[in-house]
Amino acid sequence: MNNVICSKYGITLRKWNDEDIQGYATLASDEENMKFISSGHARTIDIIKDEVERFRQNQEQKGWARWVVSQGPGAPFMGYAGFEEKQFGINFGMRYLPKYWGTPWTYLAGHTALCWAFDVLGFTSVYTLTNIKHTRAIQMNLKYLNLDRDQCRVVSTQFGDHLKIDYDRDNFFKVRDKNESTAQKLHQYIQKQEARETVHAKS
Repeated sequence: MNNVICSKYGITLRKWNDEDIQGYATLASDEENMKFISSGHARTIDIIKDEVERFRQNQEQKGWARWVVSQGPGAPFMGYAGFEEKQFGINFGMRYLPKYWGTPWTYLAGHTALCWAFDVLGFTSVYTLTNIKHTRAIQMNLKYLNLDRDQCRVVSTQFGDHLKIDYDRDNFFKVRDKNESTAQKLHQYIQKQEARETVHAKS
């Protein structure tokens, strides 16, 4: 059965396999990785399995979910990007293994997921909810949408204050061409790096 949702720029968004649970456990069972997520505590393997099962059910019932990010249909888990129904509507979320933080892959996966949401799924809006202490993630989201922080609002949650950033269709398509150009350049950069590494390995 084909488990691929979409592939672009060397990124594959796909459904969850059993093998992905261990990859996600590596991420979610580490407190450093989780310090800005929900309670900030590491998650047990049972909680992680339940979460993955919920993602699978969402995909089956709604046709969308949090999807595994990988570099091909059968490639290992890098993280996830995708959507889930939450308190304020459809939430867009991403998490990655630490070795991918700050790499082009996170931008490419997020861009691919959002394009799928608005182009294929027909979403009218999604939102992110980010711990106000997680300044790096907030800056990345604001830059992607060409928004200022004062265009967003702080909401109080059981886990502290979070910045709510709305991604509606109008805002998304205003910066679509710019972000598409950035994605193309990042993919070209990755391809050049991989070509250099191949030549170096053969020399």
